[in-house]
Amino acid sequence: MRCRASRVSHCIERALSFIAMAKSYSDKLKDPRWQKKRLEIMQRDKFMCRECGDTDNTLNVHHLNYIHGMQPWEYDNSDLKTLCELCHQAMHNDYIEIKRIASTFDIETLHYAAEVLKAMKYLYPPDCDDVLILAKELARINHE
Repeated sequence: MRCRASRVSHCIERALSFIAMAKSYSDKLKDPRWQKKRLEIMQRDKFMCRECGDTDNTLNVHHLNYIHGMQPWEYDNSDLKTLCELCHQAMHNDYIEIKRIASTFDIETLHYAAEVLKAMKYLYPPDCDDVLILAKELARINHE
């Protein structure tokens, strides 16, 4: 009886996990766990865009990288930053351009570029995330 109950419990957990993964991204952003994480990040960043300093317009919390299967609220705080709507859109447009350019290179070149960019991170001030973001994006493209 105990084994059967354990299997049923396991099946229920798997079903709930599947349902959670099947939720649309916009639904996930309504989840209380994301809302709590989002507020923590905005408070950390003093409700200010970390790119332009804007405090008047709508703010978003941006994921610096995406990991397949990871929920929005599961990321480390260091992988998130507050951006105004304009900077957030510009950041996503930049990623689209990075992907377009990266698609013209072979895997070895992308890997080398990612390593160089990671090394360059040490030449920039600690709050300069762009180089590391680009390196992570190139590394991610490299694995696709």
